Amino acid sequence: MADWRRATAEAASPLLDNFQQIETQVLRSVFRVTDDGCLARITLRFDRSFLAIDARSDDDAVELEAGELTGVPTEGLDASASEPWKDLIGKPFGWGWVTINQQGYCDGVLLSFDGIIPQVLLNVVASSIDERSVG
Repeated sequence: MADWRRATAEAASPLLDNFQQIETQVLRSVFRVTDDGCLARITLRFDRSFLAIDARSDDDAVELEAGELTGVPTEGLDASASEPWKDLIGKPFGWGWVTINQQGYCDGVLLSFDGIIPQVLLNVVASSIDERSVG
C-alpha cells in the first residue's frame, strides 16, 4: 500500500470505526437537534446501536459517535418522516465515508443504505449540518 494511503487510513480509522458498529443494522429513526437555528446533531437509531453526527462549531468539522442504543436519550425532533430520511427508514445500513477537504478538515459524511451507492451527504458548513440526498 502506498505510504499516503496507509497514513490516510490510519488517520481516518477512529472515524471509520463508527460505521462498523452499525453495519447491516436497520435504520429505525432519525432525530435532529438544533442550536441557535443551526442543525447541530443528527442521531440515527438502528436496531441495537446509534450513530450521532455532530457539527463541531470551533472548526466546522464533523464528529461521529457510535454505540449501543441502551442509555442513549432521545433528544431533538423526530425527523424520520422528512427528507432525506423518510425513504431510508426500514433499510439496512450499507456503507459510510468521511470527506476531507483541501484544508485537511473532515467536514462531511456520506451514507448508503441497502447497498453501496451513497444516498445522503451530511456536510458541516458555518457550524451547521447540511443534509442532502445524493445518488
